[in-house]
Amino acid sequence: MVKKFVYILSSIELFSFGLLIPILGIQIIAVGGNRFILGMLGSAQCLLQFIAGPIIGSWSDNVGAKPALLLSSYGLLFAQLIFSVPNLYCYVAGRILNACFLHGQILVRTLLTESKETDQAGVQGKLRSVGAMSFTLAPVIGGVIMSMDNGFFKISMLCSVLAIVNVLVCHCLPNPKKGKTSKKDKKDGEKASPLSQIFDNLKQVDWKVFGTLFTLRFLVETAASIYHQNLGYVFAEEFKSTPNEVGLIISFYGICAIVVNVKMNAIRKHVKNGYKWGTIGMLLAFLMIYFIPYFWSYMVFIVLFSLFKTLLESTWTDSIIEMSDEKNNGAVNGAFQSLVQLAGFIAPLINGYMGQMYGLAASNLLCCAVTVVALATTVKLSVPKAKVQ
Repeated sequence: MVKKFVYILSSIELFSFGLLIPILGIQIIAVGGNRFILGMLGSAQCLLQFIAGPIIGSWSDNVGAKPALLLSSYGLLFAQLIFSVPNLYCYVAGRILNACFLHGQILVRTLLTESKETDQAGVQGKLRSVGAMSFTLAPVIGGVIMSMDNGFFKISMLCSVLAIVNVLVCHCLPNPKKGKTSKKDKKDGEKASPLSQIFDNLKQVDWKVFGTLFTLRFLVETAASIYHQNLGYVFAEEFKSTPNEVGLIISFYGICAIVVNVKMNAIRKHVKNGYKWGTIGMLLAFLMIYFIPYFWSYMVFIVLFSLFKTLLESTWTDSIIEMSDEKNNGAVNGAFQSLVQLAGFIAPLINGYMGQMYGLAASNLLCCAVTVVALATTVKLSVPKAKVQ
């Protein structure tokens, strides 16, 4: 029962986010913004999500995933309504509010853990496939709608409707029972304020246990963020691809991610150490586009990157399930997911400087260097048992 809701919520959030990708920069510039405002807004969004992720995850450990998802869904609806107003200040305010409440991917995983689903890893894999499918289709649909008359208004209305559906689905969620709380914990909870309970939960987590795993993800996401930032530029500027061709290439990347996620259980059966082979594969892929910077090599790279990045994601998902418990699952998932935002905040700054000073090849070499450090961290990681069906 919970699985269906998890798939629906994840797809709605990512589809809504993907719809806005083709129009966000265009609309902000159209109402008086500039590239500096775009850059600052992107950095502010990443920073806010990095800060808010562990907090809302820890709060969900106290109250349950359903109340946290309800708050998130209402916040996203309010943010979307503000963003629909064609005004620069409303656009900025709407995107900042969106960053504060865009934590559905963290919370659906917490909900999944609370539900005591037996095939956690299998559902997580399907969840990534559903997310990849939504994120692949949405930019294409958003681009088509934007080319129509009053395209921005239509996309805004569609996103608002999806936000309302998201709220309704959250209200229909079952509320899995949390573990029994002792009388002492109940008394302490009554005395402590909700905010202090959140930070108490964060303090109780033994973060040293997760240190190496968190470091690995941060390094991998940093390399991935640099790659994603350069991908559109490479095809548009270096290979002179048209906007439609770039859109098709991005869709091809999404299709690769869907196929790999569907087949990941079978792949994990033949790979003993997902951490080691995932980072080695990523390193070889980055080295290929550094030494062979041609169109066909980038297309092969997309396939390899999808394969080995997903292998890493599947492996560390199993590790998080094994290492966290019901009392701190939300906090750990929130902090783990916020590493993506931290990488998204830092990587563009480093990549922009390297690209401006030394060119595209230096950015690719930077990806190689970051991946080498990530490979070194895998030596200290124990490999979880693959939870395949």
